[in-house]
Amino acid sequence: MKRYEAYLFDLDGTLVDSAPDLHQTLNRILEAESLNAVTLEEVRNFIGEGARRLLERSLTAQGAEVTDARLDRLLEAYLAHYGRHFADHSRLFPKVRDSLRALQKRGAKLAVVTNKFERLARAVVAAFELQHHFPVILGGDTLPERKPSALPVLEACARLGVALDAAVMIGDSVTDVGAARAAKIDVFCVPYGYNHGHDIRMAGADGVITDLSALVAES
Repeated sequence: MKRYEAYLFDLDGTLVDSAPDLHQTLNRILEAESLNAVTLEEVRNFIGEGARRLLERSLTAQGAEVTDARLDRLLEAYLAHYGRHFADHSRLFPKVRDSLRALQKRGAKLAVVTNKFERLARAVVAAFELQHHFPVILGGDTLPERKPSALPVLEACARLGVALDAAVMIGDSVTDVGAARAAKIDVFCVPYGYNHGHDIRMAGADGVITDLSALVAES
């Protein structure tokens, strides 16, 4: 693969398989609302665009009432629980740690660009001892806009001090592709993440890589 000066990584579904902890937290919230539990596979399809959208999709899927007031209340409870249980069952995807180490060793600049709240993104990154790889971590609440807006991608490149044509987005969903396209940078996706149940090969990325080791393979 072509070498880039900077690699911008999505978090959930790209670096970390966070669905198990999101699943447990979500079902705790739904149970408190006397609603049906959701399966892990359903949660994988609901993930994307932040916790509020996860709750909204979960309520909508079972025909429950969705109002801003209800989402505000559930989000507060969700974040309180998830903030204590974000690394109980989550795991790094295969070859993530070694690939990040190899990229950094050859001088690449790395950032996390996620729609997760920044404080939670930083907590997850630290829980897996990856913080030394990422001088820049942007969450869904860091800026006025989040992915698929170009703004987080543009800001990450600015903070890393790299030109757009020297950067690439690595993600797992159409949201990541949309942000990269809006910022006019290259984008590659992994096939094992969360793309709302749709085939990532249809999302319009520049390519789909088996895992992150492809980023350090010499072309």
